[in-house]
Amino acid sequence: MTPVVLNDDLPPAGHTGNANVSCYDEYYDKPEWWFRFRYDTQIKKRTCQSLVRRGGKSRHGQRVCELGFGSGAFLFSFPSDCVIHGLEISHSAVSRAERIAHQRGYRSARFDQVSGAALPLADRSVDIFAASHVLEHVPNDIATLTEINRVLDDQGIAVIVVPINEKYEDPNHARQYDLTSLCAAVLATGFDVIASMENETLYYLVERFYFERYNTRWKLLGPMIVAAFNIPASLLPLSICRFIDQIFNVCGMPARQLGVVVRKRSANEGSALR
Repeated sequence: MTPVVLNDDLPPAGHTGNANVSCYDEYYDKPEWWFRFRYDTQIKKRTCQSLVRRGGKSRHGQRVCELGFGSGAFLFSFPSDCVIHGLEISHSAVSRAERIAHQRGYRSARFDQVSGAALPLADRSVDIFAASHVLEHVPNDIATLTEINRVLDDQGIAVIVVPINEKYEDPNHARQYDLTSLCAAVLATGFDVIASMENETLYYLVERFYFERYNTRWKLLGPMIVAAFNIPASLLPLSICRFIDQIFNVCGMPARQLGVVVRKRSANEGSALR
C-alpha cells in the first residue's frame, strides 16, 4: 500500500516521524491475541470508551475516526453498524486493520497510512474522533488539533489522550503535557473541554523494566515478567484500575495518563472540567 503523504512536515529521523514509522511498523505486526492481553492497549481503550460515554455519545450508528489507531482495539470496539476510518503511519497496522474489518463485517471501513498534519477527510464528516497517545508525537500539535476541529461534526466530540508525569525521556515524543498545557492547546484550536480524566498508575510497576529494556535483555526472566504483569492487568475493568489509581495517588504517585473529551466551541457555552 502506498502511504497517503499529506504534507512534508515530518521531523528528522531519530526524533519523531521517521523514527515512529520504523518503531511502530514493527510493533503492530503482531497477532490479535497479543494486544488483547496487553495492559497498555487495554487501559487506553477503556479510557477512551469512558470518555466517549462522558461525552454523551451513543456507540451505534456513528461515524468514527481514530488518528494513530494502532492495534485497533478502541476503533473496533464500536459495533459494525458504525462507519469507521483509521489513520496510521504504520503500514502493518493498516494491513492488519483491513483484515479485521473484513472479518467482522463492518458496513463501511477505511484505513489510510498517512503522514503530516492534514487529514484525508471532508469537513464535519466525523461524529467521534479519537487521538490516543498521538499529540505528543506530532511535530505541530496545534495544526493537528485544528484539523480535528475541521473534520468534526458540529455535534461531535473528540477524545484526546496523552501521557503525563513521564519519568523517562521517550525519544519518540516531541513534547510533554500536563492538564494546563493540553487544555491550552485544545482551547486555542476552537474546542471546549467538557470532561477530563487522569488515570493509569499501574505502569509505575514496570516502567523502569521497559525503559531499560530488561524485557529483551533478560532472555528468560524478561518475557516471564511481561506475561505476569500484562495478562492479569489487561483483564482488569476500568473501575478496578481507577480504585488502584486512588491508592497510588494517596502514596504520592501521580497519574501517568490524561484524557479529555472536547467539542467545538459554542458562543453560548464556556469550558468546564469535570
